[in-house]
Amino acid sequence: MLGEGGSLLYKFFDVNMFVVSAYNAEDCSDMSFFVINAVTGNIVHQWSEKNIERNSNAQVSVVMSENVVVVAF
Repeated sequence: MLGEGGSLLYKFFDVNMFVVSAYNAEDCSDMSFFVINAVTGNIVHQWSEKNIERNSNAQVSVVMSENVVVVAF
């Protein structure tokens, strides 16, 4: 499977992965997401979403199951 810019994303299930989301406090319409390996601390994959229509009090839900990350905001 190819990611952005042709980078190779390996398809495997690793129970040590988790997702972190972060946004800019001054401009909450830009968010970044990071898939991190909890054992090594390495960022396995990261991406950004821009121009999200939400206010600073809105809740962001992220679910990771096997090789799928679902984000709702």
